[in-house]
Parts: sequence; structure tokens; C-alpha cells
Amino acid sequence: MKKLLLIITLTALVGCKKAEPTPKSNCGTVVAKGYKIDSLGNAYDFGLGIRNELTNNQISIIPDYFVWSATQLGERYCIEGIESW
Repeated sequence: MKKLLLIITLTALVGCKKAEPTPKSNCGTVVAKGYKIDSLGNAYDFGLGIRNELTNNQISIIPDYFVWSATQLGERYCIEGIESW
């Protein structure tokens, strides 16, 4: 019985593979750019849509106006303070 338990344990330990770590990136490509307009015609909430370069997931962010105006569609953009999305 002890030999059988030992064989099963060794087989389980040797046969298992460690999972590959999921790649992470806080950078992507700007795929959308827009803003909202209030009832007085003033623009606000200047937003960017960014597609992650590794996961292909998309995220929307609202940077300040100067960052938004300097960013172009198709440009690579990295988001500080976020690990991945």
C-alpha cells in the first residue's frame, strides 16, 4: 500500500507542469478618441480607447486635455498606475 501511494505521489509531482505566467502590459494602441459636449456646447471628458498590445482587450480612459490633444489614433500609449487589462 505504501509503494502504491509513493508511486501515485511521484507520478503526480513529475507529471504536473507549472502554468505559464500570463503576459502583462500596460501599453496598447489608441483606437478611439472622443469627447462629450454639455448643453452649452462646451466639450469635456476627453476620452481615449486603447487596445492592449498583448491581450487585445480594450479600455477607455479620460486623460487631461493636453495629453488627449497630443495623442493620435494608431499611436502607442502606456497607462501609468495600471498593471494590465
